[in-house]
Amino acid sequence: MPKMTDEEILAKVREFRDDAISGNMDKFERMGRAQDFKVGRQWDPGVKAENEAKGKFCLTIPLVKPTIKQVVGTEIDNPKDFKVKPVRAGTSTSANILTALAKHAMDSEHAKFEKTQTFEAGITTAKVILASS
Repeated sequence: MPKMTDEEILAKVREFRDDAISGNMDKFERMGRAQDFKVGRQWDPGVKAENEAKGKFCLTIPLVKPTIKQVVGTEIDNPKDFKVKPVRAGTSTSANILTALAKHAMDSEHAKFEKTQTFEAGITTAKVILASS
């Protein structure tokens, strides 16, 4: 493959960026639809009313929320704990102390709850929740 010039590389990177931006244009709309689908609002109210006026049944399949709850439950039952490893001139004793401090901070700040909420939002809508405090 011939070597690309700096201008060609930059053009390619800009093309990738433009593709990414255009692919995420409706991101918040998709996040809202995913959240609605999870809680059982799978039908647009206008479409549902129109179908019911015609005597059509709007089937709602409530499988998404239980599936998400199952995955979140697995995450709660099998948490990824902190484990600091000694690097460079660090000792295993200092690594163990840092591990204990990190776990204590997680417990004292109720961070496990926040982590679970973020995990659930992430698998539902790919949304990241930032801690309010």
